[in-house]
Amino acid sequence: MRLTVENVSLLPINFIRLTFDDSTIAPIQQALNDGDLSVSEAYETEYNLLRRPVFRWNRKDEPQEVKPGQKVTLTVSCLGKIGWYVFKMTPWYYRLMKHDYSISGIVQIAYANTQSNDGHNIFYTRQILYPVLVTVNHTLECYSMDISPFSPIMTLSPEDEGYDSDTKSRSHLLEVDSEGDWCLFTVDVRNAYTLPFEVHFERNQEGTNLVSCSRLVPPGSTSR
Repeated sequence: MRLTVENVSLLPINFIRLTFDDSTIAPIQQALNDGDLSVSEAYETEYNLLRRPVFRWNRKDEPQEVKPGQKVTLTVSCLGKIGWYVFKMTPWYYRLMKHDYSISGIVQIAYANTQSNDGHNIFYTRQILYPVLVTVNHTLECYSMDISPFSPIMTLSPEDEGYDSDTKSRSHLLEVDSEGDWCLFTVDVRNAYTLPFEVHFERNQEGTNLVSCSRLVPPGSTSR
């Protein structure tokens, strides 16, 4: 999301700060305060609240000053969150809620000219409130994640029955140097939308080669 602001005053603006509020924060905080969540659900909910906000602004990459008559563009990252946060914090209920969800939020732009504070450390800001409405479509669901010890298995050769191109594309993922140092990660991905999605997973670990795995998930289907 990009916001274009213009300095219509005669003074330069050398302080810009963006803060945000959205409709998913209050229900999450209420669920945490009620104490009805399990340990894993509470951890995941708190992690989403602190580390995965709906709106995010990277101040370092943005303009630090707006001269009189100048226009600048502020870039805000927007993360879509399905409305299951508002209703219930259990995975089974999340999978039942297939309706689209609209997130309402407010972008607060505080600005000031700190050079006109007469040498004091206190300065006053003005604010611009910009309402935002984001519609989130219910698309992909990830659940039933399993991490198990890696054990050697018998791989199929191209001549064996049941060997297909999909098996061939994933066979190299099972080739590891030391079996005891690795684990097997699996997860179910369900496509709840009306169009197919290509799901792409990457393993990026220091000291190892980058390995990826892709799978096309048709509408209404679940793939592991």
